[in-house]
Amino acid sequence: MEQSRDAIRAGGEEQRLRLALALSRHDYDDLLRACRAAVAADAIGHRDPLFWVRDTLGARGQLPMPGVPPEQVAAAPHRHHGEEQV
Repeated sequence: MEQSRDAIRAGGEEQRLRLALALSRHDYDDLLRACRAAVAADAIGHRDPLFWVRDTLGARGQLPMPGVPPEQVAAAPHRHHGEEQV
């Protein structure tokens, strides 16, 4: 009986990890698309090429606080949704 519970727990953990990986891939793909769109927008002289990046980061609550130096943002550890931002 205990082995069955362990197997169920292990299966649940594997499923949780697979979901986390899929979500991470999705977020990465979204951010990569936003970066590529920003570079393309800049190349054609769009007036706000970073719109794509700001929109993607803002949707995830990942925009830095106004006035924070970029070096500080780059040096800060990644934060997850709901954690305080730099």
